[in-house]
Amino acid sequence: MKSKRFLKSALAAAVLAITPTQAPAIDLQTLCLATNIYHEARGESGWGQAAVGMVTLNRVDDPRWPDTVCEVVFQDRQFSWVGVMYRMEEPLAWDRALMIANTLMAYPEARQSFPATHYVHRRLDQRVVWTRDLERLYTIGNHVFYR
Repeated sequence: MKSKRFLKSALAAAVLAITPTQAPAIDLQTLCLATNIYHEARGESGWGQAAVGMVTLNRVDDPRWPDTVCEVVFQDRQFSWVGVMYRMEEPLAWDRALMIANTLMAYPEARQSFPATHYVHRRLDQRVVWTRDLERLYTIGNHVFYR
């Protein structure tokens, strides 16, 4: 499966971006979440990045998706960056994504009031067919969120 092979290279890139002092505190699920936040929303505000992270975690809690963060992130055709090797060349953006991922993992109650399980970039919102069957919830930065 293409995405499972990609997982190793994506995580390797993420590990290379981590400073030695960060490495011991990071578990694999948090690393997968931070990697997804980085690639999907690194140019967004902190709230926009957290919203992307919450969508990922909401999927873990939903029986329609796999049971772990890494499986959700690397599931075929779920996130646009998976399958394409992007380098993590913005250390400050990586640090922020990692901080947000750590916070979301440590405080699961934070996402209980954010029920979104899908999002799409704002410029694609009206063109994506699969959003027609979903309830539009919020627009945060460049993403429109649905459930």
